[in-house]
Amino acid sequence: MAKQNGYTPQPTPLEEWQRLRLVGVVKTLATGRVIRWRPVELIRALQQGKIPDNLTAYVAKRVWAGNADDTRCEAEKAKDWQDYLDLIATLSLMEPNPAPLLATGDLLYDELVEIEETVTNPAKAVLPFPVKQGGDVGTGPEGG
Repeated sequence: MAKQNGYTPQPTPLEEWQRLRLVGVVKTLATGRVIRWRPVELIRALQQGKIPDNLTAYVAKRVWAGNADDTRCEAEKAKDWQDYLDLIATLSLMEPNPAPLLATGDLLYDELVEIEETVTNPAKAVLPFPVKQGGDVGTGPEGG
């Protein structure tokens, strides 16, 4: 392996690959509330049948960014978007339990959008391992 910034990168340990999925990451939302989340792999959720039938086409389109014309009315699009945000929260939130928050409407729309943007782009939300490794941080799994 070639040296980068004066050190030779080492392969990322398995624990680091699994850390996000198993332990999650603590994040403070713009509203000040704190969550523990894990990334959502939409393609895997589709493959494993975790996407409700009424959202399968919508999620597939988001995953593959298709260019097909969408002939649904704005109300249908808005409902699918809200259902999608609720689904992402359900799949990604480790703490707090999203079910009662979604049922009561306590999880705000802006929080749902922020969660969706974070969990579908986890590389932007967490510091990549090589950067931590280059900063003399230990390679063991982190507790959160």
